[in-house]
Amino acid sequence: TVITHTVTSSSTTITYTVRSGDTLGKIATSFNVTVEVLVEANHIKDPTLINVGQVLVIPRPQKMFR
Repeated sequence: TVITHTVTSSSTTITYTVRSGDTLGKIATSFNVTVEVLVEANHIKDPTLINVGQVLVIPRPQKMFR
């Protein structure tokens, strides 16, 4: 079985397909967001349970303006 890492994006969202060995923490770090942001954006009830092949919405980090 071949598991591919897929990231797609549009102007407002990014999607990520979970692969073997991923955790929400690793994914959050990769996209510069928090686990809490991923949980909320994807309506995840148990943050310790994600599945290979699951597609997650990754909200774009908000830019800080001075």
